[in-house]
Amino acid sequence: MILNRKYPKEEATLKDCLLYAVIVFLVLYLLKPFGLDNMPRGLFPTCLLFGLVTFVAQLVFHFFSNRVKRRVPVWRVWHECLNIFCIILFIGICNFLLFCLFGGASVFTFPFFFLFLRWTFALGIFITAIAIVIGYNRHLRTQLASMIEKNSEEQEAVQVCIHDTAVRGSDLVLPINDFLYAESSGNDMVIYYRREGKLQSQSYRMTMAQLLQELPFPNIIQCHRSFVVNVNNVTDARGNSNGYTLKLEGCSASVPVSRSFVPKLKSFLS
Repeated sequence: MILNRKYPKEEATLKDCLLYAVIVFLVLYLLKPFGLDNMPRGLFPTCLLFGLVTFVAQLVFHFFSNRVKRRVPVWRVWHECLNIFCIILFIGICNFLLFCLFGGASVFTFPFFFLFLRWTFALGIFITAIAIVIGYNRHLRTQLASMIEKNSEEQEAVQVCIHDTAVRGSDLVLPINDFLYAESSGNDMVIYYRREGKLQSQSYRMTMAQLLQELPFPNIIQCHRSFVVNVNNVTDARGNSNGYTLKLEGCSASVPVSRSFVPKLKSFLS
């Protein structure tokens, strides 16, 4: 489920707070809701003040929310959605109190408060929904490797054995974490692995299906019609929905992920 997927745990910056404050100023200045153009201070200074309050409210909120993020081991999409809901609510309350200072006690009513919040959420959710999608896709393009769920520690004691169907007794036995990837070459599979910290490769007479059958582990996936990869060793992943390129620890070569296998790779963002 997408709400349980990892989301980049990035702390808000002054630039982010300033951007949202400018957006609030522009929307209020252009749309003039709640009769802002009739305010005694004038439209421009009033909208500027609302933008300033939005900026300060974000600083105060993020001061606490950034500390919460540090305590959460894995930040997920639903965490980010809840965080955004809370900050929109907080900004709405702060701006409502400011509006009451201008309008007096007559506007300090629950119906007007809920109307004010409805405007705030309509604007805030639209902006932040776009920001979440852009941020998530940007992170997928550039930092997918940091979001992949890996089983390296749990599999430290796991040994795998790869059999050569053509030559009896030439099996390859190694720790699963030392298996990097395999590439199909004609009727053979070329296995790339680490041995005493050095990259090695060996060709075996077998099919892709046979290799996957001998490596029935969730972190060993087919990522291309010619490639199988151990996601435990992925150190960098770049690309988009049309495909990715994977870099592996201790290996200079890149492993492609074709478009049809992208959903399988994304299933590790849990």
